[in-house]
Amino acid sequence: MACIRKRRGKYVVDYRDSAGIRRWVTCETRREADDVLSTKVRETRQQTRPVCDPNITVEQYSVRWLEEVSVTRKRRTGESYTQIVKAHINPALGPVKVRLLSKGRVKAFLVEKLKTGLSKSTVRMINAVLRAMCSAALGDDLITMNPADKVGKELGLVESPKARQDEIKVKAFDRDQLSVFLATAECAEDR
Repeated sequence: MACIRKRRGKYVVDYRDSAGIRRWVTCETRREADDVLSTKVRETRQQTRPVCDPNITVEQYSVRWLEEVSVTRKRRTGESYTQIVKAHINPALGPVKVRLLSKGRVKAFLVEKLKTGLSKSTVRMINAVLRAMCSAALGDDLITMNPADKVGKELGLVESPKARQDEIKVKAFDRDQLSVFLATAECAEDR
């Protein structure tokens, strides 16, 4: 566990690095010690070096990610992901560094897509692709959290489980409809 202690008029940040070795840094002020502590805690959580350049842009990372997707997913899935990335994500977020993506930026991007007249289902798909790409970046240690996670729910792109259940109930047969269906099926000729 990391902590800050005051010793001989200075502040000592005591922590364990990612290898578990105990280390400490001496600082002049409490504020400086707090900054060092937060940096060191973040570094210890990130046990490996990033797989690629930490300053990689969304556009550059999307090329790399789409190559992985084309190998690991069905061909049609890879094609639809490529189409969404090229048509929607790269024009708006392409020059942004992956590590600078924030939940606010992603939310503003999706709201802008809704304002341009795209349907909710299309924007939901854009969000799903962006969320999957950010999840891969999280796995590659480029970011510490997925900025596209739960944004669709906040914007009302995802239906609640209760609304989905109500929709299923509307589509299901009631007893009368079921009996009519079964009677008709019984009378129908075998094919």
